[in-house]
Amino acid sequence: MHQPWFMDEMRFGTRTVIGRRWTSKGHRPDCLMKYGYKYQYLYQATQPSSGRTFECFLPNMSGECFRLFLEAFIKEHPGQMMVVDNAGSHHVNLPQPLVQKVSVEYLPAYSPDYNPQERMFQEIKKPLKGEVFYEVAAIEKVIEHMLKEKVSRAETVKKLTAWHWIV
Repeated sequence: MHQPWFMDEMRFGTRTVIGRRWTSKGHRPDCLMKYGYKYQYLYQATQPSSGRTFECFLPNMSGECFRLFLEAFIKEHPGQMMVVDNAGSHHVNLPQPLVQKVSVEYLPAYSPDYNPQERMFQEIKKPLKGEVFYEVAAIEKVIEHMLKEKVSRAETVKKLTAWHWIV
C-alpha cells in the first residue's frame, strides 16, 4: 500500500498579517497596514514518509479547483491515497476516471491538528508576517521562494510532518 498524502489549502492575500514582536513594556510597534483584499490559494499535498510535496496556485477554494488540483496531482502521482479535511469543496462529485486514480479519505470533522499539512503552512507563512503587499503576484513569488529554498526539501518536510503515528 502507498503511504498517504495529506492535502489542504492556504489562503494568502494583500491584507497585512500581523505577527508578534518583542517590544519594550507598554510600547506598541509601528507597522504599515494594507486593508484592501485580493487573495488566492496555495493547494499543497505532502507525503510525510518520503518528504515529497505537490503544489498548485489556484484562484479560490471551490470544488472545481479541488478537482483541478487532483487532476494535476494524479498526472505525477497516480494510484495514491489523499487525506483531506471535511471542507465543503472536498465533497464534490468527482468524475469516475479520477476516482479510479486517487483514493480520497477524510479526516474526522473539526480536527485540523491531525493534518500535518497545517505545520507546512505555518512555515510558508513566516516571511509574510508584517509585510505589506499590493499585488498577489508579489506574495506568490515569496511563497515560491519558500517552497523552492526551504519547505520542499525532503528532510525539512519530514522534520515538520513525519509524526510517529503517520509513518
